[in-house]
This record gives sequence, C-alpha cells and structure tokens, in this order.
Amino acid sequence: MVTENNSNRVGLILSSTNSIRVFLSGASNDPTLSSQLRQTSSELLIQSEIPYEPLRAVWISSDPSTRPELIRLLSGTGFVFSSPKPREKSEELKARLKKLEDLAERKAYKELVKDIAPKEDVQEPFSSYKDQLGFVHCSGQLSWGSAAIDNSDCYFTKGGSYLSQEPDSCREYLVKRFMASSTNNLYLWPYNSGCHWLLLAIDPLKEVVYFLNSIDGEWTNYPDMKQLVDTSIKVFRSQRQARVPRTKSSNITWIKVQCPLQRNGIDCGYFVMRFMREIINMNQIEIPITYFDEYKCAHYTRLQLEQIKEELCQYFIEKRLISI
Repeated sequence: MVTENNSNRVGLILSSTNSIRVFLSGASNDPTLSSQLRQTSSELLIQSEIPYEPLRAVWISSDPSTRPELIRLLSGTGFVFSSPKPREKSEELKARLKKLEDLAERKAYKELVKDIAPKEDVQEPFSSYKDQLGFVHCSGQLSWGSAAIDNSDCYFTKGGSYLSQEPDSCREYLVKRFMASSTNNLYLWPYNSGCHWLLLAIDPLKEVVYFLNSIDGEWTNYPDMKQLVDTSIKVFRSQRQARVPRTKSSNITWIKVQCPLQRNGIDCGYFVMRFMREIINMNQIEIPITYFDEYKCAHYTRLQLEQIKEELCQYFIEKRLISI
C-alpha cells in the first residue's frame, strides 16, 4: 500500500500528469508485472501527488520496449513539498500561551466596556511611599505638635507596614517600646495590611488592644497582625515577670471601637491620622467602645478630612520635606 498521509511521506513527491496517468493505467493491467506492482500502479493512478520511489519501481519493472523514456514520463511534472509535522508544544509553553491569551482577552474586554464600566478606585495618596516619608512620625506630629504628644499618655510605634516582611523585628520593637516605660501608657500603632490602613491602640499593662478600622472589618481578618501583637504583649508580660490569672494567661482583650467609617476606598490613611489626633486630644488611656462623645459620628465630613490633609501638607512644608 502506498497511500500515506501527506505529513508522514518522505522522499521526492511529484505532481501527477497525463503522461504519468497513461503509463500507470497500462501498468495496472500489465500481466508481466507482479500483482503487487499492478496494485501499486492502481493506487498511484488515483493520486494527484505521487511518491517518486514506487513510480520508479513500476517503471523499472515494466517492459523496456513498451514503457516511455523516463524523461518523457516525467516531462511537465513538478516537485511537491509537504509541510513538516508541527512541533509539539511543551506544557509550560501551552500554559504561558494560555496566560497571554487570557491577558489579551481581559485587556480587550476592559477597552470594550471602558465607557460604561464603573471607574476603578484611585490609589490612595502617599500609599507607595508613606514609610519613606516617616508617615507614622509625621502624622503624629502635625498641627497638635510634639509637645502635645510628650505631655500625653500616648506613644507612637512604627513598622506596621513591614509586618509581613520582618515580623521578628516588629515584635522586638514593640516589646522594647513597652519595656521603656514604667507607667501605664497607650501605644498607637498604625498598621497597613498591604492595601488598607487601620489603627491599634495598645495598653500593654492592662493587656488591652483597641481596634479602629474605618471599613468596619474585624480583627480576625488580620491574623498575622493579631498574632504579632498578642505575642508581643505576652513577651512583655514575661520580661516584667507579671503574674496573670491562669484564666487570662492566654487571652488578650481585643475591643472593636465603633469609630467613624469611610465612604470610599481611598481615605483610610486620613481616617487613621484623624483617629490619632482625637485620641491624643482626649488624653485618655481608655477608648470607649462607642468612641469619644466629643468626636462621635457615623462618617467624617469632607471638611474634617481636608483639615487633616492641610495639616499634613503644612507639616511637610515646615519641615522642608517638600518644596513649593
């Protein structure tokens, strides 16, 4: 049998011509040829593209007195070049191509619906470089000044946004700050989860943590943060050799404060700064669960947030962190 898939054929392939078909027609009925060659001739006769090797085998075995000269037989024919079998793609390449295809589809879809789709939230101002500017330090010393902080029972800790990268350093820093004071203090710790700012107010002696979140989330949504704070308080407890009732030895009190809530996804940093401002102004160790009566509200007004922004900018200008 000479019928083969084009992609599997090897050797020289010729296009069939009238002279070739006439020769093969005669060869298929030539009694001097073997039955196998006659069968081969019949199969080649119906093909438009003919392998040269079986055609030549039939021609050589044919009677030289009746067969055409090879040059005349092949006159007018042409070479047929078959495409090589495609190379199999590796699983890794298939996965990469699929990923690129998905990205292209998403990009095309976003372009298609850009005029009717809701606008995406703008990235929070300063979110990419708050740490470099000393965000925590700056926000604690805005218009209320360092004197107000020094005269209050509130202290600032830093490093919340580095928790996922350096948890051990954060824990050591907290314990060091707790051990630095012998009086009952409230430590304010702005924490960044990666895309959101919230505030912890920590009373390490009473082992109480006040949780202020402007999007009304629970502290259970931030397990790494909670574990680090709890561990820091327990280490502080151990280092000061405090005796704690067995029922409380493994429990740190966490209190969710009903603080004002934001209406968008970009003002969390300003809310944290406002919380710190109000806690310092009240100068109290304890924060009511329903928040301070003097500042209690469902949401901060735009004017209240603008005040924080103006104080922040004024501080940057005064300290020459930015120029105008």
